[in-house]
Amino acid sequence: VAGAYLTLEPYLAVRSYLGPLLAALATLSWAVYTVSVRGVYRLYSPVEAVAWISLFGLAAMSPAAAASKPGTLADPLVLALVAYVAAVPGALAYAAWNVAVQKAGPRRSAAVLPLMPVLTTLLSYLLLGEAPTATQLIGMAVAVAGVYVSARS
Repeated sequence: VAGAYLTLEPYLAVRSYLGPLLAALATLSWAVYTVSVRGVYRLYSPVEAVAWISLFGLAAMSPAAAASKPGTLADPLVLALVAYVAAVPGALAYAAWNVAVQKAGPRRSAAVLPLMPVLTTLLSYLLLGEAPTATQLIGMAVAVAGVYVSARS
């Protein structure tokens, strides 16, 4: 987790404890999610589990829809972007994650979470030409080392 923080540190615009706190809470909530869904696999396949989890998530988030601007979805570009987010990082990524949890188990799957900022930084470099800073390179090395040590134990 320290490596993930160092990798993300140059992108933190606000110099406060709020960013690291939110990152820690996001990591904790994802770990709780990962452990919580393992029992779902006795009842459903990973794809079915994603469908049910998404349905319950939609129901939980529906009250916030009242604060949104309904006319925004009338723009075809916005609608296409919403559909992309729902399909790729939504359904596809969650289904892949749930397959990983089912096959490797929640502990081993959660151990690779610190690699997400590492992969994002690598993709930023390869696709956008954003060169990583020295702090990010150190963070990437720490994250990879942490995942390696965790996988061996």
